[in-house]
Amino acid sequence: SKIDHWQSRCSYQRWIRGFQSRSMLRCCAPTARPCYQRFAQQEVGFKVSISFINEKMPEGYYQPILLSGYFGWHLGKTENIADKKGHFIAYLEPQFNPVFISGKLNDVEFGCNFGGRYELELSDNNRLYWAIGTGPHYITVDTKKQHRGYIFSDNFIMGFQQRIHGPIYGTAQYHFRHISNANLMRPNQGLDNHFFTLGVSKLMEY
Repeated sequence: SKIDHWQSRCSYQRWIRGFQSRSMLRCCAPTARPCYQRFAQQEVGFKVSISFINEKMPEGYYQPILLSGYFGWHLGKTENIADKKGHFIAYLEPQFNPVFISGKLNDVEFGCNFGGRYELELSDNNRLYWAIGTGPHYITVDTKKQHRGYIFSDNFIMGFQQRIHGPIYGTAQYHFRHISNANLMRPNQGLDNHFFTLGVSKLMEY
């Protein structure tokens, strides 16, 4: 009958509209992402750096141990960079460093470095990175090679990160550092050290 045909047609149209609505919701609704995704927008960590090639001074070998906090910010929105292999990161590293002179604890350093890091994804769980940075520091050592007081710390780094669990990553890196004061005070021959670094960090969203 015409009534049955009309009811059947209305039911079919309602089904089509419902299917289209559900499809649009699936396409437009944001997908849930874990807070430890590969390229989170913020990184917080801690590093310990041991000097294995030390500057020789008239007073002995300069042997700092770097105790560094680490704060990194990925440059770009996560949804725009998740499919890329390489990423740029701005970082900040506050430090407080005990200093040994030929094996004897004599002095300290403290200050803050800032710089940039480029990382290259090797897989979902590990990556290589290169970084350069600088920052103001204060040193207490009294030596004929370098005036004590305010200096600049220049850093060149190559490292590797491996996921340990969830958002937690382990870090191993080589780190060359030169400190001097840009000839603001003399003597200013500079102090160079080569470090091996181990650290741990957590990736987070903000």
